[in-house]
Amino acid sequence: MFSFGKLLLRKYLLAEPGTLTGHRLMRVMLTIVAMLAVAVTLVDSPDKLYLYFPAAALLLLVAIIWVSHAVRSKDRRKRPTQPPPLEHPEESLADVGILEIRAKTTEARTAERNTESRDASPEQIVKERGVEPEPTATIVRTFESPYTSLPDPTDGHVLDTVLEGFRVALGAHAVVAARRSDADISYQIIGTAGSDWAKNRGTSFHSTQPLLPPGNRIAIRRISPDDLPPQSLGYSSRPGLIKRLAVASVGTLPLVLLVDTTRELGLTHPRAAELVEHFAQTLSLLFYKEDPNRPRNEIIAEEIALARSQDQSLALALVLLNESESIAAAGQAVISRVEELLRERLQNASESSRVVRFGELMFGVFTDGRRQEIETWNDRIQTSIANDDGFLSSGVTIGIAVLDDQHQHASQLRSDAMQALLQAYESNTRTVVA
Repeated sequence: MFSFGKLLLRKYLLAEPGTLTGHRLMRVMLTIVAMLAVAVTLVDSPDKLYLYFPAAALLLLVAIIWVSHAVRSKDRRKRPTQPPPLEHPEESLADVGILEIRAKTTEARTAERNTESRDASPEQIVKERGVEPEPTATIVRTFESPYTSLPDPTDGHVLDTVLEGFRVALGAHAVVAARRSDADISYQIIGTAGSDWAKNRGTSFHSTQPLLPPGNRIAIRRISPDDLPPQSLGYSSRPGLIKRLAVASVGTLPLVLLVDTTRELGLTHPRAAELVEHFAQTLSLLFYKEDPNRPRNEIIAEEIALARSQDQSLALALVLLNESESIAAAGQAVISRVEELLRERLQNASESSRVVRFGELMFGVFTDGRRQEIETWNDRIQTSIANDDGFLSSGVTIGIAVLDDQHQHASQLRSDAMQALLQAYESNTRTVVA
Protein backbone atom coordinates (compact mmCIF):
# COMPACT_ATOMS: atom_id res chain seq x y z
CA MET A 1 0.00 0.00 0.00
CA PHE A 2 2.87 2.35 0.83
CA SER A 3 4.42 1.54 -2.55
CA PHE A 4 1.15 2.49 -4.26
CA GLY A 5 1.14 5.78 -2.36
CA LYS A 6 4.69 6.53 -3.41
CA LEU A 7 3.68 5.85 -7.02
CA LEU A 8 0.84 8.35 -6.79
CA LEU A 9 3.13 10.96 -5.23
CA ARG A 10 5.76 10.49 -7.91
CA LYS A 11 3.23 10.57 -10.77
CA TYR A 12 1.06 13.46 -9.70
CA LEU A 13 2.58 15.58 -6.91
CA LEU A 14 6.05 15.57 -8.49
CA ALA A 15 4.72 16.10 -12.02
CA GLU A 16 5.48 19.10 -14.16
CA PRO A 17 3.65 22.31 -13.22
CA GLY A 18 0.37 22.70 -15.07
CA THR A 19 -0.22 18.97 -15.58
CA LEU A 20 -2.56 18.65 -12.55
CA THR A 21 -6.04 20.10 -12.70
CA GLY A 22 -8.14 20.90 -9.61
CA HIS A 23 -10.35 17.84 -9.84
CA ARG A 24 -7.46 15.51 -10.41
CA LEU A 25 -5.53 16.94 -7.43
CA MET A 26 -8.55 16.45 -5.17
CA ARG A 27 -8.88 12.81 -6.22
CA VAL A 28 -5.20 12.19 -5.59
CA MET A 29 -5.21 13.84 -2.14
CA LEU A 30 -8.38 11.99 -1.09
CA THR A 31 -6.80 8.72 -2.12
CA ILE A 32 -3.67 9.42 -0.08
CA VAL A 33 -5.70 10.39 3.00
CA ALA A 34 -7.75 7.20 2.74
CA MET A 35 -4.64 5.06 2.53
CA LEU A 36 -3.04 6.88 5.50
CA ALA A 37 -6.18 6.41 7.58
CA VAL A 38 -6.19 2.68 6.91
CA ALA A 39 -2.46 2.46 7.66
CA VAL A 40 -2.74 4.34 10.96
CA THR A 41 -5.70 2.19 12.05
CA LEU A 42 -3.82 -1.03 11.32
CA VAL A 43 -0.66 0.16 13.15
CA ASP A 44 -2.03 1.98 16.21
CA SER A 45 -5.35 0.20 16.98
CA PRO A 46 -5.41 -3.26 15.44
CA ASP A 47 -7.85 -4.52 18.10
CA LYS A 48 -10.41 -1.71 17.79
CA LEU A 49 -12.69 -3.04 15.05
CA TYR A 50 -15.09 -0.07 15.08
CA LEU A 51 -12.31 2.10 13.63
CA TYR A 52 -12.19 -0.08 10.49
CA PHE A 53 -15.66 0.95 9.33
CA PRO A 54 -14.78 4.65 8.65
CA ALA A 55 -11.57 3.57 6.91
CA ALA A 56 -13.43 1.05 4.75
CA ALA A 57 -16.09 3.62 3.86
CA LEU A 58 -13.40 6.10 2.88
CA LEU A 59 -11.71 3.52 0.60
CA LEU A 60 -15.06 2.65 -0.98
CA LEU A 61 -15.72 6.33 -1.70
CA VAL A 62 -12.29 6.72 -3.29
CA ALA A 63 -12.90 3.63 -5.46
CA ILE A 64 -16.28 4.99 -6.64
CA ILE A 65 -14.71 8.33 -7.53
CA TRP A 66 -11.94 6.73 -9.60
CA VAL A 67 -14.33 4.37 -11.43
CA SER A 68 -16.69 7.23 -12.23
CA HIS A 69 -13.79 9.27 -13.56
CA ALA A 70 -12.60 6.39 -15.78
CA VAL A 71 -16.09 5.93 -17.30
CA ARG A 72 -16.47 9.65 -18.08
CA SER A 73 -13.00 9.77 -19.66
CA LYS A 74 -13.88 6.85 -21.90
CA ASP A 75 -17.11 8.57 -23.07
CA ARG A 76 -15.25 11.75 -23.89
CA ARG A 77 -12.76 9.86 -26.05
CA LYS A 78 -15.63 8.41 -28.13
CA ARG A 79 -17.15 11.81 -28.88
CA PRO A 80 -16.00 13.41 -32.17
CA THR A 81 -13.78 16.37 -31.64
CA GLN A 82 -14.93 19.70 -32.89
CA PRO A 83 -13.16 20.88 -36.05
CA PRO A 84 -10.98 23.93 -35.69
CA PRO A 85 -12.67 27.19 -36.53
CA LEU A 86 -12.31 28.54 -40.06
CA GLU A 87 -9.64 31.13 -40.54
CA HIS A 88 -12.15 33.13 -42.54
CA PRO A 89 -15.60 32.30 -41.20
CA GLU A 90 -17.25 34.73 -43.55
CA GLU A 91 -16.27 32.59 -46.59
CA SER A 92 -18.82 30.07 -47.84
CA LEU A 93 -18.10 26.81 -49.65
CA ALA A 94 -19.14 28.38 -52.93
CA ASP A 95 -16.54 31.13 -52.42
CA VAL A 96 -13.75 28.56 -52.42
CA GLY A 97 -15.08 26.65 -55.44
CA ILE A 98 -17.00 23.86 -53.67
CA LEU A 99 -20.46 23.78 -55.27
CA GLU A 100 -21.67 20.31 -54.30
CA ILE A 101 -20.72 17.75 -51.68
CA ARG A 102 -21.68 14.13 -52.20
CA ALA A 103 -20.54 10.90 -50.62
CA LYS A 104 -18.42 8.64 -52.76
CA THR A 105 -20.47 5.94 -54.46
CA THR A 106 -19.57 2.28 -54.36
CA GLU A 107 -18.64 2.44 -58.04
CA ALA A 108 -16.28 5.37 -57.42
CA ARG A 109 -14.56 3.55 -54.56
CA THR A 110 -14.21 0.41 -56.69
CA ALA A 111 -12.74 2.40 -59.59
CA GLU A 112 -10.32 4.12 -57.20
CA ARG A 113 -9.16 0.79 -55.79
CA ASN A 114 -8.76 -0.62 -59.30
CA THR A 115 -6.63 2.37 -60.29
CA GLU A 116 -4.44 1.89 -57.23
CA SER A 117 -4.14 -1.83 -57.98
CA ARG A 118 -3.00 -1.15 -61.54
CA ASP A 119 -0.33 1.26 -60.36
CA ALA A 120 0.88 -0.88 -57.44
CA SER A 121 3.20 -3.84 -57.66
CA PRO A 122 2.10 -7.28 -56.38
CA GLU A 123 4.40 -6.84 -53.37
CA GLN A 124 2.71 -3.56 -52.46
CA ILE A 125 -0.72 -5.17 -52.70
CA VAL A 126 0.36 -7.92 -50.29
CA LYS A 127 1.85 -5.40 -47.87
CA GLU A 128 -1.05 -2.93 -47.88
CA ARG A 129 -4.03 -5.27 -48.07
CA GLY A 130 -2.63 -8.35 -46.44
CA VAL A 131 -3.76 -10.64 -49.26
CA GLU A 132 -1.95 -12.71 -51.79
CA PRO A 133 -2.02 -11.32 -55.36
CA GLU A 134 -4.30 -13.18 -57.72
CA PRO A 135 -2.57 -15.48 -60.21
CA THR A 136 -2.22 -14.12 -63.72
CA ALA A 137 -5.23 -15.23 -65.75
CA THR A 138 -5.03 -16.36 -69.36
CA ILE A 139 -6.88 -13.88 -71.56
CA VAL A 140 -8.96 -15.47 -74.33
CA ARG A 141 -9.89 -12.98 -77.01
CA THR A 142 -13.13 -13.55 -78.86
CA PHE A 143 -13.80 -12.46 -82.41
CA GLU A 144 -16.12 -9.49 -82.52
CA SER A 145 -17.37 -7.93 -85.70
CA PRO A 146 -16.35 -4.25 -85.97
CA TYR A 147 -19.50 -3.52 -87.94
CA THR A 148 -22.74 -2.39 -86.43
CA SER A 149 -25.59 -4.63 -87.51
CA LEU A 150 -27.69 -2.78 -90.06
CA PRO A 151 -31.47 -3.05 -89.93
CA ASP A 152 -33.10 -5.57 -92.22
CA PRO A 153 -33.96 -3.60 -95.41
CA THR A 154 -36.99 -5.81 -95.99
CA ASP A 155 -38.46 -4.59 -92.70
CA GLY A 156 -41.50 -2.46 -93.52
CA HIS A 157 -40.46 0.41 -91.27
CA VAL A 158 -37.09 0.65 -93.04
CA LEU A 159 -37.92 0.01 -96.68
CA ASP A 160 -41.24 1.88 -96.76
CA THR A 161 -39.57 4.94 -95.23
CA VAL A 162 -36.88 4.89 -97.92
CA LEU A 163 -39.46 4.49 -100.68
CA GLU A 164 -41.48 7.37 -99.27
CA GLY A 165 -38.40 9.57 -99.56
CA PHE A 166 -38.01 8.54 -103.21
CA ARG A 167 -41.69 9.31 -103.87
CA VAL A 168 -41.51 12.81 -102.40
CA ALA A 169 -38.26 13.62 -104.26
CA LEU A 170 -39.72 12.50 -107.59
CA GLY A 171 -43.19 13.95 -107.04
CA ALA A 172 -44.61 10.52 -107.83
CA HIS A 173 -47.98 9.00 -107.06
CA ALA A 174 -46.66 5.67 -105.71
CA VAL A 175 -43.32 3.87 -105.40
CA VAL A 176 -43.09 0.09 -105.15
CA ALA A 177 -40.19 -2.32 -104.66
CA ALA A 178 -40.98 -5.77 -106.04
CA ARG A 179 -39.15 -9.07 -106.41
CA ARG A 180 -39.37 -10.48 -109.92
CA SER A 181 -39.58 -14.12 -110.88
CA ASP A 182 -37.57 -16.06 -113.44
CA ALA A 183 -39.85 -15.16 -116.34
CA ASP A 184 -40.02 -11.46 -115.35
CA ILE A 185 -43.80 -11.49 -115.46
CA SER A 186 -44.51 -12.53 -111.87
CA TYR A 187 -43.73 -10.11 -109.05
CA GLN A 188 -44.04 -9.95 -105.28
CA ILE A 189 -44.39 -6.62 -103.51
CA ILE A 190 -41.83 -6.15 -100.70
CA GLY A 191 -42.36 -2.44 -100.02
CA THR A 192 -44.73 0.38 -100.97
CA ALA A 193 -45.09 4.11 -100.49
CA GLY A 194 -47.76 6.49 -101.64
CA SER A 195 -51.54 6.42 -101.80
CA ASP A 196 -53.81 3.70 -100.53
CA TRP A 197 -54.24 2.46 -104.08
CA ALA A 198 -51.03 0.42 -103.91
CA LYS A 199 -51.49 -3.10 -102.58
CA ASN A 200 -49.92 -4.29 -99.35
CA ARG A 201 -46.43 -5.77 -99.12
CA GLY A 202 -46.30 -9.51 -99.60
CA THR A 203 -48.95 -9.40 -102.34
CA SER A 204 -48.05 -11.08 -105.66
CA PHE A 205 -49.23 -9.98 -109.08
CA HIS A 206 -48.71 -10.96 -112.71
CA SER A 207 -47.98 -8.80 -115.74
CA THR A 208 -48.91 -9.46 -119.34
CA GLN A 209 -45.30 -8.71 -120.29
CA PRO A 210 -42.02 -7.89 -118.52
CA LEU A 211 -42.29 -4.46 -116.91
CA LEU A 212 -38.61 -3.81 -117.72
CA PRO A 213 -37.74 -4.60 -121.33
CA PRO A 214 -34.90 -7.19 -121.61
CA GLY A 215 -31.43 -5.63 -121.73
CA ASN A 216 -32.52 -2.33 -120.12
CA ARG A 217 -31.62 -1.03 -116.67
CA ILE A 218 -34.17 1.81 -116.70
CA ALA A 219 -37.27 2.48 -118.74
CA ILE A 220 -40.13 4.99 -118.53
CA ARG A 221 -43.21 3.52 -120.15
CA ARG A 222 -46.48 5.09 -121.10
CA ILE A 223 -49.56 3.25 -119.90
CA SER A 224 -51.46 2.51 -123.08
CA PRO A 225 -52.39 -0.51 -125.19
CA ASP A 226 -49.52 0.36 -127.54
CA ASP A 227 -46.82 0.37 -124.87
CA LEU A 228 -47.74 -1.11 -121.48
CA PRO A 229 -51.40 -2.00 -120.96
CA PRO A 230 -53.04 -1.16 -117.63
CA GLN A 231 -53.62 -4.89 -117.03
CA SER A 232 -49.87 -5.26 -116.38
CA LEU A 233 -50.03 -2.99 -113.31
CA GLY A 234 -51.23 -5.59 -110.86
CA TYR A 235 -49.66 -3.78 -107.90
CA SER A 236 -52.27 -1.00 -108.16
CA SER A 237 -55.94 -1.22 -107.27
CA ARG A 238 -56.80 1.38 -109.96
CA PRO A 239 -54.32 0.90 -112.80
CA GLY A 240 -56.51 2.82 -115.24
CA LEU A 241 -55.63 6.15 -113.55
CA ILE A 242 -51.87 5.72 -113.98
CA LYS A 243 -50.32 7.66 -116.89
CA ARG A 244 -46.67 6.60 -116.80
CA LEU A 245 -44.50 4.02 -115.03
CA ALA A 246 -40.73 4.17 -114.48
CA VAL A 247 -39.09 0.76 -114.01
CA ALA A 248 -35.46 0.28 -112.90
CA SER A 249 -33.44 -2.79 -112.01
CA VAL A 250 -31.99 -2.83 -108.47
CA GLY A 251 -28.35 -3.72 -109.10
CA THR A 252 -27.92 -7.41 -109.87
CA LEU A 253 -30.63 -8.37 -107.41
CA PRO A 254 -33.90 -9.85 -108.69
CA LEU A 255 -35.69 -6.65 -107.72
CA VAL A 256 -37.29 -3.79 -109.61
CA LEU A 257 -38.17 -0.27 -108.49
CA LEU A 258 -41.54 0.95 -109.79
CA VAL A 259 -42.41 4.65 -109.81
CA ASP A 260 -45.76 5.77 -111.28
CA THR A 261 -47.63 9.02 -111.81
CA THR A 262 -51.24 9.98 -112.44
CA ARG A 263 -50.35 13.31 -114.09
CA GLU A 264 -50.08 13.70 -117.84
CA LEU A 265 -46.70 15.39 -117.64
CA GLY A 266 -45.42 13.29 -114.78
CA LEU A 267 -41.98 11.66 -115.22
CA THR A 268 -41.37 13.67 -118.41
CA HIS A 269 -38.48 15.71 -117.04
CA PRO A 270 -35.21 15.08 -118.97
CA ARG A 271 -33.51 13.87 -115.80
CA ALA A 272 -36.40 11.74 -114.53
CA ALA A 273 -34.86 8.49 -115.84
CA GLU A 274 -31.47 9.38 -114.36
CA LEU A 275 -32.97 10.09 -110.94
CA VAL A 276 -34.95 6.85 -110.88
CA GLU A 277 -31.83 4.87 -111.84
CA HIS A 278 -29.80 6.51 -109.06
CA PHE A 279 -32.51 5.76 -106.54
CA ALA A 280 -32.53 2.13 -107.68
CA GLN A 281 -28.75 1.99 -107.22
CA THR A 282 -29.12 3.43 -103.71
CA LEU A 283 -31.70 0.77 -102.96
CA SER A 284 -29.28 -1.93 -104.16
CA LEU A 285 -26.62 -0.69 -101.74
CA LEU A 286 -29.14 -0.92 -98.93
CA PHE A 287 -29.75 -4.58 -99.76
CA TYR A 288 -26.15 -5.45 -100.52
CA LYS A 289 -24.78 -3.76 -97.38
CA GLU A 290 -21.54 -3.68 -99.37
CA ASP A 291 -20.31 -1.60 -102.32
CA PRO A 292 -20.48 -4.09 -105.23
CA ASN A 293 -17.82 -2.19 -107.20
CA ARG A 294 -15.21 -1.89 -104.44
CA PRO A 295 -11.93 -3.75 -105.19
CA ARG A 296 -11.83 -6.99 -103.24
CA ASN A 297 -8.13 -6.65 -102.34
CA GLU A 298 -8.99 -3.32 -100.73
CA ILE A 299 -11.63 -5.03 -98.58
CA ILE A 300 -9.18 -7.80 -97.63
CA ALA A 301 -6.52 -5.24 -96.67
CA GLU A 302 -9.06 -3.43 -94.53
CA GLU A 303 -9.96 -6.65 -92.69
CA ILE A 304 -6.29 -7.58 -92.17
CA ALA A 305 -5.44 -4.16 -90.73
CA LEU A 306 -8.47 -4.25 -88.45
CA ALA A 307 -7.76 -7.78 -87.17
CA ARG A 308 -4.13 -6.98 -86.40
CA SER A 309 -4.93 -3.69 -84.70
CA GLN A 310 -7.33 -5.51 -82.37
CA ASP A 311 -5.10 -8.59 -82.00
CA GLN A 312 -7.83 -10.89 -83.31
CA SER A 313 -7.66 -14.02 -85.40
CA LEU A 314 -9.02 -13.82 -88.94
CA ALA A 315 -9.87 -16.29 -91.68
CA LEU A 316 -10.93 -15.71 -95.27
CA ALA A 317 -13.25 -18.42 -96.59
CA LEU A 318 -14.05 -18.55 -100.32
CA VAL A 319 -17.36 -20.31 -100.89
CA LEU A 320 -18.24 -21.57 -104.39
CA LEU A 321 -21.57 -23.10 -105.28
CA ASN A 322 -21.24 -26.52 -106.94
CA GLU A 323 -22.58 -26.98 -110.50
CA SER A 324 -22.36 -23.21 -110.97
CA GLU A 325 -22.04 -23.67 -114.76
CA SER A 326 -25.53 -25.12 -115.11
CA ILE A 327 -27.00 -22.41 -112.90
CA ALA A 328 -25.21 -19.66 -114.88
CA ALA A 329 -26.68 -21.05 -118.10
CA ALA A 330 -30.19 -20.43 -116.76
CA GLY A 331 -29.81 -16.67 -117.01
CA GLN A 332 -29.06 -13.62 -114.92
CA ALA A 333 -32.35 -13.73 -113.07
CA VAL A 334 -31.63 -17.23 -111.77
CA ILE A 335 -28.05 -16.30 -110.88
CA SER A 336 -29.22 -13.28 -108.87
CA ARG A 337 -31.80 -15.34 -107.04
CA VAL A 338 -29.33 -18.10 -106.16
CA GLU A 339 -26.71 -15.58 -105.01
CA GLU A 340 -29.28 -13.96 -102.77
CA LEU A 341 -30.12 -17.32 -101.20
CA LEU A 342 -26.46 -18.26 -100.73
CA ARG A 343 -25.59 -14.89 -99.19
CA GLU A 344 -28.46 -15.28 -96.74
CA ARG A 345 -27.27 -18.74 -95.65
CA LEU A 346 -23.69 -17.52 -95.17
CA GLN A 347 -24.74 -14.50 -93.15
CA ASN A 348 -27.09 -16.52 -90.95
CA ALA A 349 -24.28 -18.98 -90.15
CA SER A 350 -22.44 -16.22 -88.30
CA GLU A 351 -24.00 -12.79 -87.86
CA SER A 352 -20.65 -11.26 -86.87
CA SER A 353 -18.99 -12.37 -90.14
CA ARG A 354 -18.59 -10.13 -93.16
CA VAL A 355 -19.93 -11.62 -96.40
CA VAL A 356 -18.72 -10.15 -99.70
CA ARG A 357 -19.43 -11.24 -103.29
CA PHE A 358 -16.17 -12.34 -104.93
CA GLY A 359 -17.50 -13.46 -108.27
CA GLU A 360 -20.39 -15.16 -109.95
CA LEU A 361 -21.90 -17.63 -107.44
CA MET A 362 -18.84 -17.20 -105.18
CA PHE A 363 -18.60 -15.33 -101.88
CA GLY A 364 -15.83 -14.45 -99.47
CA VAL A 365 -16.53 -14.70 -95.75
CA PHE A 366 -14.34 -12.97 -93.15
CA THR A 367 -14.78 -14.85 -89.91
CA ASP A 368 -13.03 -15.94 -86.70
CA GLY A 369 -9.74 -17.65 -87.54
CA ARG A 370 -9.51 -19.90 -84.49
CA ARG A 371 -9.60 -23.55 -85.53
CA GLN A 372 -12.52 -24.55 -83.32
CA GLU A 373 -14.57 -21.60 -84.57
CA ILE A 374 -13.74 -22.44 -88.20
CA GLU A 375 -14.90 -26.02 -87.71
CA THR A 376 -18.13 -24.89 -86.07
CA TRP A 377 -18.82 -22.36 -88.82
CA ASN A 378 -18.06 -24.89 -91.58
CA ASP A 379 -20.34 -27.55 -90.04
CA ARG A 380 -23.14 -25.03 -89.75
CA ILE A 381 -22.80 -23.97 -93.38
CA GLN A 382 -22.54 -27.47 -94.82
CA THR A 383 -25.49 -28.73 -92.77
CA SER A 384 -27.68 -25.79 -93.72
CA ILE A 385 -27.02 -26.19 -97.43
CA ALA A 386 -27.26 -30.01 -97.35
CA ASN A 387 -30.85 -29.68 -96.10
CA ASP A 388 -31.80 -27.45 -99.04
CA ASP A 389 -33.86 -29.02 -101.80
CA GLY A 390 -33.82 -26.03 -104.16
CA PHE A 391 -31.11 -24.11 -105.99
CA LEU A 392 -28.51 -24.83 -103.29
CA SER A 393 -29.04 -28.60 -103.23
CA SER A 394 -25.79 -29.18 -105.17
CA GLY A 395 -23.80 -28.01 -102.13
CA VAL A 396 -20.77 -25.76 -101.83
CA THR A 397 -16.98 -26.08 -101.93
CA ILE A 398 -15.01 -24.01 -99.43
CA GLY A 399 -11.34 -22.96 -99.31
CA ILE A 400 -10.11 -21.26 -96.14
CA ALA A 401 -6.91 -19.31 -95.42
CA VAL A 402 -6.04 -18.22 -91.88
CA LEU A 403 -4.17 -14.94 -91.44
CA ASP A 404 -0.62 -15.24 -90.08
CA ASP A 405 2.62 -13.23 -90.06
CA GLN A 406 3.53 -14.36 -93.59
CA HIS A 407 0.57 -12.49 -95.07
CA GLN A 408 1.96 -9.01 -95.63
CA HIS A 409 -0.38 -8.13 -98.50
CA ALA A 410 -4.05 -8.72 -99.21
CA SER A 411 -3.22 -10.59 -102.41
CA GLN A 412 -1.27 -13.21 -100.42
CA LEU A 413 -4.20 -14.07 -98.18
CA ARG A 414 -6.54 -14.15 -101.16
CA SER A 415 -4.13 -16.38 -103.11
CA ASP A 416 -3.90 -18.87 -100.24
CA ALA A 417 -7.68 -19.01 -99.94
CA MET A 418 -7.98 -19.55 -103.71
CA GLN A 419 -5.39 -22.36 -103.62
CA ALA A 420 -7.33 -24.04 -100.83
CA LEU A 421 -10.54 -23.69 -102.86
CA LEU A 422 -8.90 -25.23 -105.98
CA GLN A 423 -7.48 -28.08 -103.90
CA ALA A 424 -10.93 -28.79 -102.44
CA TYR A 425 -12.54 -28.64 -105.89
CA GLU A 426 -10.00 -30.94 -107.56
CA SER A 427 -10.01 -33.48 -104.71
CA ASN A 428 -13.80 -33.46 -104.45
CA THR A 429 -13.50 -32.35 -100.81
CA ARG A 430 -16.10 -30.09 -99.27
CA THR A 431 -13.66 -27.92 -97.28
CA VAL A 432 -9.89 -27.39 -97.25
CA VAL A 433 -8.07 -25.16 -94.77
CA ALA A 434 -4.71 -23.86 -96.04
